[in-house]
Amino acid sequence: MSNLTDFFPAAGGGGGGVLNEQTFITSGSFDPAAAGLEVGDKIIIFACGGGGGGVTANWTYYHQRGGAGGLVKQITVTLTATSAIPVNIGAGGTTVSGAGPAGNGGTTSVIGSGASLSCNGGAGGAAGTSGPLLSTSNGPHWGAVSQDPDYRTSAADAGGGVNGYGVGGGATGDDSNAGGAWGGAPTNEGSGGRSGPSGSAGRSGIVKIYY
Repeated sequence: MSNLTDFFPAAGGGGGGVLNEQTFITSGSFDPAAAGLEVGDKIIIFACGGGGGGVTANWTYYHQRGGAGGLVKQITVTLTATSAIPVNIGAGGTTVSGAGPAGNGGTTSVIGSGASLSCNGGAGGAAGTSGPLLSTSNGPHWGAVSQDPDYRTSAADAGGGVNGYGVGGGATGDDSNAGGAWGGAPTNEGSGGRSGPSGSAGRSGIVKIYY
């Protein structure tokens, strides 16, 4: 799993290092002028799309796949204006009963004043009576998904995402194995939902702006 600090540049807005952070878990806007920034200053944007939902599937479905985590990206932006920058947070995918597929996560985007960043949501989970149900991914930081290839006896680990965001949802046909390394229902933003007897929805995305 990558950490956010692994790919941070050394300096943020105004050339003095990363001093402040504004976090969005619901849609809104970032106001550079109110933050004391000027044209030419730099900001760092970390964003994650919404996680795909998991399916609520009973043991009839021997093979199950958790929702994929949202795509994670980070960019450094040089401001071309100081007008407010819209921030759209992608919703988590909904869970469904049976084979699915569950709902996909929504797109998270930050566009305006020199910023142009978009992160796709994760694909929804699924279930079936034959398999394996292959993992779905798109890009280096989209959390992988778990599956139950051995008729409820084992599961592959879900993808770790980046700094805990965009984690892939787990999948298991047995609630007693629905947590920890087997996936479960990750709680951080952008995480995919669990598939199993207690399926869960995906988590909505997140945006962090450093300046």
